[in-house]
Amino acid sequence: MRLFGALLAVAIVAACTEPRAQSITRDAPDAALRFEQGDFMSRRYNFRDGRRSLPTGTASAAGLRAPDHELRGDDAIFSGSTMTSWPAVHGPSMTPVATREPQLTALRANGHIGVRFPSSGARCESTGAIIPGTAIVHTKIWVIDPDHRAGLANRRYLEYVDNNSTSADVHLVFAHSANQVAGFNRIGAFYGSDHLVTWRNVNVLPENRLHFFASVLDPDGSTRFYRNRTLAGTATGILPDPISWSHTVIGGSYQNVGSESSVSEWFSGYIYHSKTWVDTALTEEEIFDQFDTLSATYGFTASDYRPDTNSSSLTLWLDSSGKRKNGGGLFDGTTVSQWDGGDATGRYISSSTYPDEGGYINGRPTLRTDANNHFAGGYNVQGTLSAASGAAYSLMTVVTPKAITSTQATAVDMRDSIFGDVGDYFTLGVYSNSGTPSVSLYHWSTGSRSVSDSGIAIDTPVLIHVWYDGSALYLRVGDRTAVSYAAPGNLSAAGNFRLGWGNNSAAKFDGDIAEVIFRNASNTTHMDQDRAYLGALYSVAY
Repeated sequence: MRLFGALLAVAIVAACTEPRAQSITRDAPDAALRFEQGDFMSRRYNFRDGRRSLPTGTASAAGLRAPDHELRGDDAIFSGSTMTSWPAVHGPSMTPVATREPQLTALRANGHIGVRFPSSGARCESTGAIIPGTAIVHTKIWVIDPDHRAGLANRRYLEYVDNNSTSADVHLVFAHSANQVAGFNRIGAFYGSDHLVTWRNVNVLPENRLHFFASVLDPDGSTRFYRNRTLAGTATGILPDPISWSHTVIGGSYQNVGSESSVSEWFSGYIYHSKTWVDTALTEEEIFDQFDTLSATYGFTASDYRPDTNSSSLTLWLDSSGKRKNGGGLFDGTTVSQWDGGDATGRYISSSTYPDEGGYINGRPTLRTDANNHFAGGYNVQGTLSAASGAAYSLMTVVTPKAITSTQATAVDMRDSIFGDVGDYFTLGVYSNSGTPSVSLYHWSTGSRSVSDSGIAIDTPVLIHVWYDGSALYLRVGDRTAVSYAAPGNLSAAGNFRLGWGNNSAAKFDGDIAEVIFRNASNTTHMDQDRAYLGALYSVAY
């Protein structure tokens, strides 16, 4: 017993003298100093229970608490393709607004459902408060796959904490893009409080692919923005006053149906996962842990390839991010007057005949061209494509043919043109070869040169790739073996290019066009990467 008593006394003394984890209130005198010294990068701030807990050898001895609000696309409930409710993992569930319901499509990320917010606008509203009382420090995390990336004077709202009020003084806006830097869309967030109404932005373009996006408002007033496993930037400022989190909107703004802001301000794309911590600013380590978990769940990496990864040869890249509606602004599901390139060349295509949105390819929007009103004038490529008179080029596109009018008897430069030039030197077209849907490439050098192949079908998406390497002309349909034409000679100086048409006498392409990648080189590695990118994005053979 004497030995037991002695050991017990030693244990009690050790417990009393062991250093305790520090805690500090939000008003502690050294809080601001520690933030200035960068403490937020290694410590988590949790003001829900009035203290800041410093770690003892790990990021958090107790572990990160559950979010105050969490939504997963897998939990959304649909009637057919229309959402009826979105139960939450934590916090309030979401109810779709009548006539603005999000949609269900076939697109999956590693087998998981993404909730589709269409170009025409959709939104959901919370059934209750995210937290009781007021707060301002917070962390927001999303896994999203947006349709859009860049645009002039448009915002794209992921979430709008409106608190059932029309006053910006009590609003928080988490935007996939915000027109606050040099007039162009950049990553940003809006904070409204009694003494501060401000946007916080970093000069970084939004992404239009499946990715992780996070926004953290720290107690020192600075905002950290993360994209995948990278700190995209930090915007500094004073800390806004606490506000209520009594009501929030996902996918759009707060106005009543019929009186909303332009739907060009609304998010368009897929939301797979959303997490919100209120009164908790996650550390960078915890943000990275969240990325590691979510990227493994949804099957993406921090370094996914994009065509502009190889930017030196990229002369035109048309993806879903740059479509603008008739009358200005980003695409809203109606007609299109301009399609900006996703590359840095400044090239775009425009029309006065306003084609429509097409069908989806692997859940992704397309542009519909046809022989009637939608594309009667064709899209003209603004700016010279240097590949037009160069020794090498590569053109690939993903399309869904809807109808074919040309036959094998039609001159190769006059067939239904997906992409061609006004001067009649280049035409990528489709035609019926004795009833078999086929593809042909017309390339004028010192004479007409052409290659053709089958491998396409009506109403079936397909990747088509043509290229010239300085010595031979090639056509590859899907994952078929490429067909070639030896020594055709360099392409003559082609004029202005059109999408959905070519020279004035050519037939127009009737179908959906999803994406176009045009290069002034035929680098095998880059072309293989482009094909793999398009193949994975649209779930087509490559």
